Amino acid sequence: MNNSPIIYKSERIWSSMDFISILKKLLVEHLGTDNSEVQSNFESKLSWSIDLNFGEFISSESDLEIFKLGLEKLKSSLSKTITDFNSNDFAHKIYELLKSSSDKKEFSDFIIKIPDGKGSEFMELVSTCIKMLNNEPVFETLKNLDLAQLIGEWTSVKSDDTPDYDINFNMTDYSPAYSEIKILITQNSNCEIKIPARDYTNPKITEINIISGDCEINEGILFIKQKELTKKIPILNLEEEELKMTLFKTNITFNRTTR
Repeated sequence: MNNSPIIYKSERIWSSMDFISILKKLLVEHLGTDNSEVQSNFESKLSWSIDLNFGEFISSESDLEIFKLGLEKLKSSLSKTITDFNSNDFAHKIYELLKSSSDKKEFSDFIIKIPDGKGSEFMELVSTCIKMLNNEPVFETLKNLDLAQLIGEWTSVKSDDTPDYDINFNMTDYSPAYSEIKILITQNSNCEIKIPARDYTNPKITEINIISGDCEINEGILFIKQKELTKKIPILNLEEEELKMTLFKTNITFNRTTR
């Protein structure tokens, strides 16, 4: 699935465009503001936006409370309505939360794209949005992790979705090759992240150093400083020689290959 951002202030998470479309449609019906002008404004902006940036809609404390309450109402409606999160039940039960038949017709285009067993992830997405608006941490990171525990080379073995490298490959001599991603963290607190790619003139897969710089870890977030930019990578889990992090708009699991 193609992932797009959900943003509030400095926090950013990624979800499928279909999930975001479903979330926006349901959120409009659960905002519950008595001001029809405000409701119409929210509905118009939510309908036309590709991603979801809460900052575009929230300009006051009253706006913030409207969205907080709307998300809480939506979460409550989902928990009461949906007890089984397979695709068929998710599709039929979620229709009950929509008011108009036209909404249901449009909704079906998104629902049929949701893979089986993904209903629970939608519930998690709503809960994460609530955390964002409450200024709570949106990732369950390893708070006491030390950088020394990550020293070595790591090779990807699994990702939840296809990684999005955020590179316009049309402007390069390469095309993406979705195989192993490698991370190297040195004792000198330097980090390199290399992605696989193919040179148009050579079918052999090569590696591109896409992220490189001094690094540190704080509250389970790996910070990599690149010139004026700082890359933030949440570390979700570390068990023996296996590392899980949020990177390239998805969750990726790595195995340690060298120390």
